[in-house]
Amino acid sequence: MRLPGEEVAAGLVAQLAQEVISLDERIKTTDADIEGRFRRHPLAEVITSMPGMGFRLGAEFLAAVGDPP
Repeated sequence: MRLPGEEVAAGLVAQLAQEVISLDERIKTTDADIEGRFRRHPLAEVITSMPGMGFRLGAEFLAAVGDPP
């Protein structure tokens, strides 16, 4: 027994799943780009040595405060 609209709903779910997969790939690519740029900063090692500071938070920190003296 099939429900009305079942094929339409299945198509929408498949389309949304593909969009989520594409978005996940974009996030991974952007994440890698941010990490690469952050790691090239002269203070990256010092910043990530602080407890709780990974490359994401370190990049956000540098974006907020600029280049510390």
